[in-house]
Amino acid sequence: MTKQFKVLDLSGYMFSGKAALHDFIAEIVGFHTPSNRVEFDLLRVKDGFADLENAVNSSWSPIRSDEAVRRYIKVVNKIGEVPKGFRRLVAPGFSYSTRYPELVKLSEKFIDDLTVAKWEMYWPYHLLDMTPFEIFIHKLKRKFLGSQENVIFRLVSGERFYELAKEYLNNLISSGVDADTYDTIILNNAFEPFDPGRFINYFHDARCIVVNRDPRDIYTVANEFSEGFNDQVKLYRDIAGAFDVNVFIDRIKTYRHHVSANYSSRVLRIDFEDLVLKYEETALKIYSFLGVDPSRHIDKFKYFNPEKSKNNIGIWRDFSDQDSIRKIAHELCDA
Repeated sequence: MTKQFKVLDLSGYMFSGKAALHDFIAEIVGFHTPSNRVEFDLLRVKDGFADLENAVNSSWSPIRSDEAVRRYIKVVNKIGEVPKGFRRLVAPGFSYSTRYPELVKLSEKFIDDLTVAKWEMYWPYHLLDMTPFEIFIHKLKRKFLGSQENVIFRLVSGERFYELAKEYLNNLISSGVDADTYDTIILNNAFEPFDPGRFINYFHDARCIVVNRDPRDIYTVANEFSEGFNDQVKLYRDIAGAFDVNVFIDRIKTYRHHVSANYSSRVLRIDFEDLVLKYEETALKIYSFLGVDPSRHIDKFKYFNPEKSKNNIGIWRDFSDQDSIRKIAHELCDA
């Protein structure tokens, strides 16, 4: 039987200091930490696990649940594929099966466990997932060959969704993790910072720490090259919306608007500045939240040195475009 691991998700708002928190946690005994740049996307991507939950459990109908299951399996196969040869040109290239070798097998078992019954039949709603070319071929076959493309319809129930989800995801993410050495698995940006509480129900024992940061510094980092953080300036500037200060401000405001007001004792929100400038106080807060004794922090300052990180606070002061900085301060900063 697979050990039931605890899960800790570290999430941020892009360049908000999550990497510093990752390094801090990596110094504590018992936490299995991947690279801070390795994210777990399966929950949050389109047609991923969160969308599956919504269709199968929160907003159930025979149409939506069946289609959601079909789309989820497609996503699993796409995200899991390790493309070779010509497939490198046409596959997304997430290569999750490298990290999680049993991804497809465990996912199919999970779907089978959710399925009450399945049978082959004609299902018109399947056409909505077809490309125009596929629909064209489908209609040609019906008209000239009299054939009708059937699908495997699944009658899916959400009655045991969370029970099955906990077993499925635990077995998935614990692949290759030494159960004798670790009790907690770290995920990066798996829950997202907006409503992480909803994702906690997917695991036996999960928590999330969200890191926030002065938006002026986020804007500065997004616009300047920095080794290990923003080493693809054009790409990350576009993702952050920092190519236009007004777009950046709208993005931050929209993100803030969608932060859930629902309190959860399993979600901790901290400021990057506090982790650096109020290190001991914030460290105690994190230990308490995680339920770990401070003595487990045996590699203190090995990966995260608050004295060095002080150089990453207030970097906006040296940014060339101070008009944009003042506008961000006016629109987004309390002070």
